[in-house]
Amino acid sequence: MLNAFYIDPVGGSSVSWNDFLSQISHKKNVNLNFKTENNYHLFLELACALVHGFDFELVDAEWSEEEYMRVSGRSYVPTSYPCKPVEISKIDDLISKFKQSNSKIIFYSSGTTGAPKKISHDFGAITRFVKFNSVKKQCWAFTYSPTHMAGVQVLFEVLGGGSTLIDLYQKSRDVTLGAFEKYNITHISATPTFYRLLAPYNFTIYGVKRLTLGGEKSEETLLTNLKRSFPNAKLNNIFAMTETGSLFSSHGEGFIFKAGLEKVCKIQNGALFVNKEFIGKIGKDRIQEEWYNTGDLVEWIDKKKGTFMFVSRDSDCVNVGGYKINLIEVEDSIRSIEGIQDSRVYAKANSVLGTIIGADVLKDIKTSITSKYIRDELKRTLQEYKIPRIIKLVDHLDRTRAGKLKR
Repeated sequence: MLNAFYIDPVGGSSVSWNDFLSQISHKKNVNLNFKTENNYHLFLELACALVHGFDFELVDAEWSEEEYMRVSGRSYVPTSYPCKPVEISKIDDLISKFKQSNSKIIFYSSGTTGAPKKISHDFGAITRFVKFNSVKKQCWAFTYSPTHMAGVQVLFEVLGGGSTLIDLYQKSRDVTLGAFEKYNITHISATPTFYRLLAPYNFTIYGVKRLTLGGEKSEETLLTNLKRSFPNAKLNNIFAMTETGSLFSSHGEGFIFKAGLEKVCKIQNGALFVNKEFIGKIGKDRIQEEWYNTGDLVEWIDKKKGTFMFVSRDSDCVNVGGYKINLIEVEDSIRSIEGIQDSRVYAKANSVLGTIIGADVLKDIKTSITSKYIRDELKRTLQEYKIPRIIKLVDHLDRTRAGKLKR
């Protein structure tokens, strides 16, 4: 009897690997643009599409007809095709079918330019850094949206390792912390926003072996807190894009521009560029130049050694009274204040100054921090013109479906 493949800690549903493989083997039709809030059903349809060589379109369950029309250019019509039963009795059989598949997985992403794009990748491109080993038997926390690149990559880590997936997508802090212990989760991959929502870090989890952060810039304060609460975990920082998949990884804020990446990426005028040929199909058809500006701003830590760090995105920089302000820098300074859980800094139109900076701040429940206290603390780390004119204490900060801070 194989171990569990999928567990929902709230709904209570659990699917063993035996049942999962059996359902794939006996499928009589495959839904190719499955719109559902049931993550397991989505995973099953995606796996079946790959096995039978069908292209699979990832459609967000929350999209309205208008939203789908806007990103896809057409009305949403559920599509399915009949398929013949296929014998898949072992995990290795499933992995073999995936590797042989010519299927394309289609994503919709606002990407790095802000304009909605349709991007397709084959299995090889998405699993470029996945090490297939059906006896790894790891236990993964699933925290990303199942219709986004990061979520699909975690799914393939689980599928490729014969592992267990604990569905923690959009679950509460209490459910999440309880699941870490109850299911002996060994691997967590999530956005920095997800990890910040675990605050206060008044817990210690010894069973987690690896923490991966991706999708947003992570600050040193967060990394320090995670190292303390997950003392046995190795930290891995990932930079990835829907257009390309994973590009860089590190164990801290610094990344290494390894030899051989020159044909794929380059850093020019403080920005990261990716070669058009490395972009997923369909998306690259809209790119006119050979090199694609990702919009991500970087700084060299040591150019000779090829080490650099991501600073922010160009869209995160605004002009206020003639001064250029990096909103991410201000957010990091606010988060470094003890008792602060997270922050969203934004630019707001002003009739006198043109633009002013505001901040929504989420503090730890047990602290009595005030806006004045935050402003006084910021004077220690920021120049006066960078300190937000408006500081509002809030009960929550909205997140996107991808698990990032909503801006």
